[in-house]
Amino acid sequence: MDLQKTLKVLKEILEEEKDFEVQNLLTKLREVYQQSAAGNVIPEAMEMLKAALTNSKFNDFVPSEVKILETLGAKEFVGSWLFEKVEATAQNSYHPNLVVEELNKLIQRRTELINQVTKSSESLSALGVIAGEEDDSEKGQIGILLPQSLTQDQLPEVTKRLEEWNRLIKTLHELCGEGATDAKISGVSKGSIWVFSPETLQCLALVAFIIRQLTAAAKDRQDMEFARQKYENEWRADKELSERLRKLEKELAMNKIEAIVEELLEKEEVTITLQDDAAKNDVKQRLRNAINDLTSSMDKGMVVEVKPPKPPEKLSPDETDEAKKKHELINERIKTVRGVIGITRDIASGLIDFSKLLALPGPEETADVTSAPPPTTPLDVSDVDGINTNIG
Repeated sequence: MDLQKTLKVLKEILEEEKDFEVQNLLTKLREVYQQSAAGNVIPEAMEMLKAALTNSKFNDFVPSEVKILETLGAKEFVGSWLFEKVEATAQNSYHPNLVVEELNKLIQRRTELINQVTKSSESLSALGVIAGEEDDSEKGQIGILLPQSLTQDQLPEVTKRLEEWNRLIKTLHELCGEGATDAKISGVSKGSIWVFSPETLQCLALVAFIIRQLTAAAKDRQDMEFARQKYENEWRADKELSERLRKLEKELAMNKIEAIVEELLEKEEVTITLQDDAAKNDVKQRLRNAINDLTSSMDKGMVVEVKPPKPPEKLSPDETDEAKKKHELINERIKTVRGVIGITRDIASGLIDFSKLLALPGPEETADVTSAPPPTTPLDVSDVDGINTNIG
């Protein structure tokens, strides 16, 4: 692990305990359960704990930081993960003695963790290790994980994935008016390789948009496949119809990639003007190839994380309208980037299947999809739970 990042996480665990006194809140909750006649005091104690942990900075941790928490054995004792654990324990409310017993174990284990974190933090600081901080407060950070399952510890494979990633970032830099500049590396962690690079908020917002759209497309494709399988199983659809539905799924996925490219070029973060159709088509092709490469890499285990910069200081009331507008735009972009942190954690946990976006058909495969006659039995998926029919 990166010692500077690890020390930063250790200090944040201690800071959260100092700011919210989580141990005291857990102790109060245990005391309430010990007093079985407390009645409506239990929900009040739970709400106090929830309010504290809802505001936890750990809820905004990106995958590389979550990995540090997991390595330290601290994940279940902080933020929303801790509240989920307490909430699950409280399901035994009809048996308060069991809840008290579980809370006692939790408080004891968390106390041991806090003591260990305190000693480790002091030891690292005594060795001269400095907690890692962002070098540029106006820039955020992008990190990509290349797991060993993807690279097989082979340098050519690492180089290939980094070059593919750099092509995407280089194109986004160009669109943001920064010139076609390469990604810069601010840090590398070994083992499963984490590569970090500082990026402007505009570039972060565009990467966040791509991740959100690809994830939505993957889920839509999964929903469509589920609907087709349900239709095949319940209505015993003939082989020809099933094949046409499969081709239609692929075409819709391909159209989604095209839609991502088109919509990305309309984002306000894109500040350059493409002078003619040739330039526009060149950028579209580069984006299309880069996004397909990204999808392929994520399907094989690569994880992309985006971490926004710190929010700007509040403006004084007498600031100009232009300054207020810029301030609002910065905060809106930070909100956009934060909005995909949970998605990147799901990707890191293997909860998103990108494989359905990969087997895109060539022109000869899709030519007969729209021209083929409609099936004799209409396809009705309205009774399928969870289907998202919005593919635009």
